[in-house]
Amino acid sequence: MAKTRRGFETVGDMVRSLGVVLAVVLVTVLITIRTHGQEVRVVNYTPTLTEARRVAPFAVLAPADLPADWRATSGDYSPSQLTHKVGVVLWHVGYLAPDGKYVGFEQTNDALDQVVAAQLGPAHEDGTSTVDGVNWARWSDNSGRRAIAVTQDKVSLVVHGTADWPELERFAATLRSS
Repeated sequence: MAKTRRGFETVGDMVRSLGVVLAVVLVTVLITIRTHGQEVRVVNYTPTLTEARRVAPFAVLAPADLPADWRATSGDYSPSQLTHKVGVVLWHVGYLAPDGKYVGFEQTNDALDQVVAAQLGPAHEDGTSTVDGVNWARWSDNSGRRAIAVTQDKVSLVVHGTADWPELERFAATLRSS
């Protein structure tokens, strides 16, 4: 077998070498590629809801008859020792709407402005919405987050998220105590 001297490689040798390097790079990229979005973690908050309804000092509401394409992402009941305010409790549920927008619901015996501020930060009133004959105050911030809020029987209800006003209103209309 004839020995080739260094420096006398052909263009074909260079193309074959480049092909091997590109194949290794391609395999490495395919192995390590990750999707950039986060996968939605769907939760079953029914046990938490059951417990909240048993111990809360008010009738706990939750969405009823939402279409199947709404995905629950969170559900939490925080008694007063977790809210750091004596006697104040908070019920929260969060959903991802079919269009990918977030809708959350807070129910508490805390002051309405405190709940809105906790969800939106600096926000301003933005009109009213009527849900099942009840007027809810609209709130929005500068980043596109919105909330509709009302106080009933000393209980603050806030539906908030990145969804548009009609979607927040439709969600609020599904809230039931049983």
